[in-house]
Amino acid sequence: MKCGPTLIQLVSEQTMQNLLPLLALRPERVIQICSNDPHFKQIAVNFEKGARKAGSRAEFQTYALQSQSPLPEEVRQAHKQLLPVFPGAIVNITGGTKLMSLGAYLGASEFHDTAILYCDTVNKRFVQVGRKTLPSSLPAFDSVASLLTVPMVMAAQGKDFREASFTEQLLEFGRTAWGLRMQHHEAISAWTGAIRNSLPRNKNRITDSPAALRQFLQTPLPPAGSDAASDYLDAAAQAGLLRVEPDGRAYFATEPRRSSIERISNLLDGAWLELAVAEMARVSSRFADLHWSVEPEKTGEDYGETDLIAVDRKNLNLAIISCKTSTERVSTLEHLSSWRDRARTLGGSHATGHLCLFRAKSSDQANALHAMGKKMNVQVHIAEEIPACFMSCSGAL
Repeated sequence: MKCGPTLIQLVSEQTMQNLLPLLALRPERVIQICSNDPHFKQIAVNFEKGARKAGSRAEFQTYALQSQSPLPEEVRQAHKQLLPVFPGAIVNITGGTKLMSLGAYLGASEFHDTAILYCDTVNKRFVQVGRKTLPSSLPAFDSVASLLTVPMVMAAQGKDFREASFTEQLLEFGRTAWGLRMQHHEAISAWTGAIRNSLPRNKNRITDSPAALRQFLQTPLPPAGSDAASDYLDAAAQAGLLRVEPDGRAYFATEPRRSSIERISNLLDGAWLELAVAEMARVSSRFADLHWSVEPEKTGEDYGETDLIAVDRKNLNLAIISCKTSTERVSTLEHLSSWRDRARTLGGSHATGHLCLFRAKSSDQANALHAMGKKMNVQVHIAEEIPACFMSCSGAL
């Protein structure tokens, strides 16, 4: 991979505005101008990690300013010191505060051989600012944006993670479960509820007793009790979650471990919605690089398990998605508030939180949720609003 020139940028919480020029220019060197604030110094470190996830081999240097809230003149003087050392550098003025961006423009404008770039993520374009033209080799914005991935954006936020793996069979189960539950939710819930009640427990949790778990796996599941539940059972068996004997009796298809039994129970009873949303998003052109059941790589991180994360090509940010079949066991205000914070933690200040709710208790609750979500910058999708969003073809690159 041929590397380009030196890139000078301002360190900020606007991850995409720095990542996209990096992907487009493939510089051999990146100079990060950073305020004298430990928070932003850490952002500079994290951004380099994101660049490595993107395959960049650039040399990274940090130019630390004296102020925590730099004024234009200090940033202007920084560029006047750096540009003679790195002639032909390209200056990205998009990040930082407005005052820092102004200072970067003023400093770079004094050098006629310096190209100045503005990354306009709203209109999806790289803008030439000043007289020096941007490199003719600069690829189209859309082709650069298509390179964005969840791991590189999260690494730029300082987050490493592990995740569960999709299979075609699981995604097909999600698609079938959506269709069946939209028409026969109560009948299917009666059956999955009977399964939940039959699980061997120690107080409120599934027991970790090997003997009790083996006994459960050898005991037939409660009968389906309806044609809809029978169809749901068949779909779960095709996905490898259940095994069905010739006599028609069904059993969990797993080993006698608490985590494995919890997984199947959760998929039958609630996490099927995560698979359904994932299947919808997979066939759309708006969402890309979908990740499921994302957890911190190390314990003690500032976020927990996250249902789904994807790159939103329409908004050029991360979509942080929570899936709930009902609001029965959650405080809606609390959940929306925490999900807004989770989105910012994982994807930065411009990430979007989504709540996919299969059913609201009433139209009044649905209206209240939409109103709360709008105030908290969390997009709430209820019932048929879910495919309307996640099967959307808008935002195609």
